[in-house]
Amino acid sequence: MRINENEFAEMESKIKDYYRNINLIKAKEKQIEFYKNRLQRIDEDIIRLNNNLSLNPDIHGVAYDGIKVSGGILSSSMERQIDNIYDKLENEKDRLNEIICTARYDIRRIEEKNDSLREIMLLLSDDNRKILELRYIKNYSYERIAEEVLLSKSNVVRRINQMIEELWLISKFYMN
Repeated sequence: MRINENEFAEMESKIKDYYRNINLIKAKEKQIEFYKNRLQRIDEDIIRLNNNLSLNPDIHGVAYDGIKVSGGILSSSMERQIDNIYDKLENEKDRLNEIICTARYDIRRIEEKNDSLREIMLLLSDDNRKILELRYIKNYSYERIAEEVLLSKSNVVRRINQMIEELWLISKFYMN
């Protein structure tokens, strides 16, 4: 059974979206790793800062400017600067954790979009999946795919068209 042009274009678009989403998930995972590394560096900075300071809570800083803070304890400008640094580091940690949570949520949402097609794609042979990945992930031309998989260009085009038709038919059966 042949499918019409609209059905073919619809399925090809779904396949492109599927692979685009896979790339997007990979990018989001790299983003999460990047921000986790930044969080780790901030934690290391805080530890380093703590190790370099010997602040004893029983000993109050010298008030060079005579400004009192809450509780009437005199605070030096150095202590205020250190507190300011801690606050900035903690704010940055909060911001990075929010970015990581948002990226994780985005990944889950994208994976949900791909769920139905993922199951159908698993029905393809490894060779056929590789051809689709070369076409829709790496954006290889038919000629380049033919070189990679050692087939003629016409065989590659025919196989891709057949896979798109088969995936459309399976998706209609699977989704109904």
